[in-house]
Amino acid sequence: MRIGMLAAGLAVSAEMMLYGSEPLGKALKLYLDCDNTTLPCKDLRPIASQRTIRLAEGRFGQAYRLERTTRNRIDPKGWILDGAVKNSTDGSILEFTGNGTAAQAFFDLPGGPNALSFRCSGNGKLIVKTRSAGQEKQVAEWTVSPQERSGLAVLDFNGNEGVAVLEASGQLKLSEIMLDAGIGYPVSYVAPGQQRPCDGLRLDHADRYFDLRQGSFICWLNAPWLQKETCGGATSFLNILSSPAVRKYNSDNIALGVWNSMPRTPGEKSYLAVMMKDETGRGGGGVTAPESELFDPAPWRHVVLNWQYADGKMTVELILDGGRKRFKNTAGYVPGPKPLYGHIGLVYDQVALNGLIDEIAVFSRTLTEDEIKTIYSSDKPLKELLEGK
Repeated sequence: MRIGMLAAGLAVSAEMMLYGSEPLGKALKLYLDCDNTTLPCKDLRPIASQRTIRLAEGRFGQAYRLERTTRNRIDPKGWILDGAVKNSTDGSILEFTGNGTAAQAFFDLPGGPNALSFRCSGNGKLIVKTRSAGQEKQVAEWTVSPQERSGLAVLDFNGNEGVAVLEASGQLKLSEIMLDAGIGYPVSYVAPGQQRPCDGLRLDHADRYFDLRQGSFICWLNAPWLQKETCGGATSFLNILSSPAVRKYNSDNIALGVWNSMPRTPGEKSYLAVMMKDETGRGGGGVTAPESELFDPAPWRHVVLNWQYADGKMTVELILDGGRKRFKNTAGYVPGPKPLYGHIGLVYDQVALNGLIDEIAVFSRTLTEDEIKTIYSSDKPLKELLEGK
């Protein structure tokens, strides 16, 4: 039984029927247009204590916002103020009316980068510094204008604790102040002490939708780490797990996984990786795409993942933006058990997408080059394309 937004009997345009061994509409196993918080598939549910999906402006209509469920580390009562500055009751706003500093100490940080983000406006200068292990270091400096803008300072303390210092001169207002530990790029704002509601979706009975011998997964992604070089650990947007003995979310039981590994320190290499593990836990190989090959100023990127098993080997292909970037690899593979469950937007712990995802679809076969180009260049939701609109 095929479950999803599109029924098995959906009409398919003549153009799309030309390609592939099976009409695309019949090959469709799962489709999420991400336009509302009601999940169209009974096997899907949010992964978070609040069980809430957030929506944002998508590639077409709305999109799911799937981010780490970390909290804003700013303490409303933790600001140490000196000079012409005052803060709001909830700690999210600082107003400078002359020369002043606002400092806050942070403890039990995970190491690596920490993203201090805010919005600012006014007339004057703002400097961000860190103090840790007996050292003070200037991190960033801005000349602030009346037009409101966003600001981001990546703080790297020497160890798991330190002090962030905001030093201003002039008439400045900072709002939506947030410290997100463990990453080096901005994510959506939550109030001080609050936690984001949803970091991913769990798909039960994954064998109804994913055939690990062949298939295709497609989506539109809008994530800051695909727009410029960033740092701060891993992100992920698809993981299918098949080991019945291992329930913990780790690499030992990921049969099919896609994630972005970003450096925690400058100089390390970063990459987007696709991994397939067979029943031996070793075979299947995958694709590694250097992150430098992926950067694009366009916010939305189209992603296609094809996999095909034949003659004892698995071929995995990652295709971006209709074929502008292609990465392919073939390796030995021993077919394993059926997949048990999957994650969209999360691997484990805080390894989440940290961005927006739209137009999610899973097919029972690989997509052809012409199909991929048509889907990418049509400028239509998949639903309309398959209906021939």
